[in-house]
Parts: sequence; structure tokens; C-alpha cells
Amino acid sequence: METSDLLKEKVKVKTLIANTLDSLSLFSYFMVVISRILLFSSISGYMPTLSSILKYSAIFFIVVINIIYLVGYPKTWRQFFFIVMGYTLALIEMYTNGLQNNFSMAIILGISLIGINCTFRRLALIQGLGMLTGSLIIVLLSFWGALPQTGFASRVYSFQSSYQETVYYYGFNHPNAFGTVITMGIILLSLGKGISKKTFAILLAGCVALDFVAGADTAMMAAFFMLLGVILTPFREKLYRVGYFVTNFLLLFLPLLSIWLGINANTSIGQWVSRIIAARPPIWNYYLTLNPIKLIATPPQLDFSVGNNVAGNGVLDGSYIYALVYWGILALIVILLSWKAWIPFEKHPTSFQWMILLFVFAVTVMSFPESHMLSYYENVLILGFG
Repeated sequence: METSDLLKEKVKVKTLIANTLDSLSLFSYFMVVISRILLFSSISGYMPTLSSILKYSAIFFIVVINIIYLVGYPKTWRQFFFIVMGYTLALIEMYTNGLQNNFSMAIILGISLIGINCTFRRLALIQGLGMLTGSLIIVLLSFWGALPQTGFASRVYSFQSSYQETVYYYGFNHPNAFGTVITMGIILLSLGKGISKKTFAILLAGCVALDFVAGADTAMMAAFFMLLGVILTPFREKLYRVGYFVTNFLLLFLPLLSIWLGINANTSIGQWVSRIIAARPPIWNYYLTLNPIKLIATPPQLDFSVGNNVAGNGVLDGSYIYALVYWGILALIVILLSWKAWIPFEKHPTSFQWMILLFVFAVTVMSFPESHMLSYYENVLILGFG
């Protein structure tokens, strides 16, 4: 009897420790997301001291998560092998591309958070809360006057598209950045919380309206696709098969199309696409010419000195080209496979599996013109590395 009681007490203690470690890991990730979202705003230009604090805070909490995983959880030999492989690749990337490289951070967080058994729902809930909390802080700082509310700040040469100018929007450097963070935060929070379809539809309709007013076209389209999918949920068994193959096709087609447009930016098709997505192909062409595609890439060296015209003022929008130019073919393949990992083929998908498919589809399409989706703090799918 005493032995039985002792075993029960040991189980209780182990459970308490495990729950405490899980909570500390999720809180640390919450703080990482908030720190990175704040850095995604105009804080770096207007509050440099706070910017430095936020950078080191994000690194600190990522280290905490990894220490918890490496020390606090048992490992199988297979897990140990992938830990060594993943951390080695991440360290090489950080050495090449800098300490806070998005690709490296995604690998490290993917391995540690998934290793702690954080499900998609838990990650989505924490990331959504972090994104919306960070956004609220940014907006409040803009109303307080510490960050710009709205305004146009030209920092580029006259021959470039007006899209490459800085257009502040409630503390963010562009309306599309504002719309993307708010929209993705609401979608992730809703997926993690498991709210009713009616409530989700209302929130998505609100995102569409907000993005339309802000002029965040890419985010608005993502919210619209999600809204349409939520409305069509009763027909998910018939639509899932089509959506599955369409999404997988786009995961292959859109990266190849980006490369083709980058190489053939001056063709009639390239010029037509440029008018639709704000001169992306010419910028892609500039970067691909500067940095030919390699298996493992090194970041392009850009000269911002007076008299040198850098396309896009150094901004490279478009996740597929960005991954190729800054990280290489290997990184792009790993990223796309990590997104695909979230959408297994299902003959009888649940409502939640249908929502995940819609989310992957939206992220895949958004990644064509925008680079936000390569950020581990904006796109939970990228943690599929784990």
C-alpha cells in the first residue's frame, strides 16, 4: 500500500514538472512572438534602445525553450540524431546569415517546440495571442506618439515604383504589414481556440473589411479565401480532395513561376504580372542576377551608399525568391515540405483538418508576393521543420 502511494506521488510530481515545463515553454514562445512582432514595426527606426532590448529578449526566450527541451525531456536515438542534424544546419545558417536568421530560428524552434509535444492548436493559439498582443502594443505606441500613425516617407529613387516607399500605418512600416499581422493573428487564434464556424466567419469578414480599409490587399485575399472555405465547410468531403491537389500543385508551381518571372521579368508576361503585384518581377530579376541560384546561398551584399540604386531599396518581397536568394534551394525545399507536412490526404476530413488545408492554401498563395510567411513568428506552418 505504501509502495502504491509512493508511486502515485512520483507520478503526480512528474506530471506537475512536465506541466510546468510545458507552460514555461509556451510562455517563452509567447514572448518570442511579441518581441519579433514589435521588431517587425517601425520601432527599429524610432526607438533604437527598445529595438536592441527586444532583439536580445527574443534570443533569450528561444534559449530558454531549447534548454527546457534538451534538459527536461527524454530523447530517443532518432530524436537525438535529428537534434544534431537540425542544430548543426541552424548554426551554419546563423554563422552565414546572422544570429537572428529566420530559417535558423524556425529549425531550432521547430525541433524544440514539437519535441515538447506542442500540438498545432497550442502553437496556433499562443502565436495568435502573441501576434495580436504585439499589434495592440504597436498601435497604442503610435497613438501615444512614440511611433508614426500614418505618413509617407520616401527613401528611394524616383525611377522606382511608389510601392517601394515607406508608408507608415499605425506604427507599422506599411498597411500590408499591419493587415497581415492582424489577419494572421486572428486566424491562428481562432484555429487554436477551436471557435464555432459562425464566430470564425464573422471574424474573417471583419478581417476582410479591415484589410480593405487599410489597403492590405494580400491579407484581404487570404482572409477572403478562408471565409469562403468556412462557408463551404458542409461540403468539405467533396472539396477536400480538390483543395488537397490544388494546394500541392501550387506548392510546386508558384516557386517555379517566381523563378521564371525573375529570369524573364522584361517579357510581356513579366510586365503584366508586375502591374498586378507591384513590380515584383523586376526586383526578383535584380536579386537573381546579383545572387545566382545555389544549393546553399550566401546573402547578397547590397550597397546603400549615395549614388547607388538598389532595386526595392533593399526590400525583397516574395517568399520563394527570398528563400532562394538568401538561403538557397535546400532551404526552399525544406520549407515547402514543412508546409506540406500539415496537409495529409484525408478521405473523410474533420472540420479542423479542412481548416488547416484552407490555411496552408492561403499561406501558399500569400507567399508568392510577400516575404512575411517565411517568418516563424507569423506563420506557424514553418515550425513544421519539427
